[in-house]
Amino acid sequence: MKISLDTSTHSEPVAPPERLGIKTAQTAAREAANQSSVSLSISSQARDIQKVRSGIVSSQEMRSNLVNAIKAKVESDAYSVNSEKIANQLIN
Repeated sequence: MKISLDTSTHSEPVAPPERLGIKTAQTAAREAANQSSVSLSISSQARDIQKVRSGIVSSQEMRSNLVNAIKAKVESDAYSVNSEKIANQLIN
């Protein structure tokens, strides 16, 4: 069985894709090239969250430094507790 396609009977031209509302890769690339710049803005709430996070990180670092210093004193028997001072602070 032989199938043949006779294109001579089709006389209407085919419209280009742009006319049909179809975006080609070339059109998309041209549009992307024509965009001058992209901007990004961070909300004030996002900036506040960023500040809080950085504060938490720095306080954790300071806290670990304090804990390590106390551990070193305890291990070397150089750490002493002033029980009278603690009692006065609890009362007042």
